Amino acid sequence: MRKRAPRIATDGTRALFQGAPSSAQAAGVAALLICESLILAITENGVLSIDEVRGALEDAAAAHRHAARRRGEQGAPAEVLHHIDRIKRTLDSIDGHGKR
Repeated sequence: MRKRAPRIATDGTRALFQGAPSSAQAAGVAALLICESLILAITENGVLSIDEVRGALEDAAAAHRHAARRRGEQGAPAEVLHHIDRIKRTLDSIDGHGKR
């Protein structure tokens, strides 16, 4: 059986930049895309279930909220949570097509 090439997630990243990206922004976007692609690959290849990955993403969001509270920030910065939610929506679209 021939393996399918992994999907690469690219939606939503253009909105991260206003003008030319800084080196730190570019590194952050690259890291986000690499992580999202790895998440898709490990679920599509059955290494982890979508529910396990979804749980890990929810843990990451909760840890971010907790760290923000400890720093005295009002709520967690919405942009970070937005990216975690975007990855969860990508998983939901895979799950909706019966791919596990």
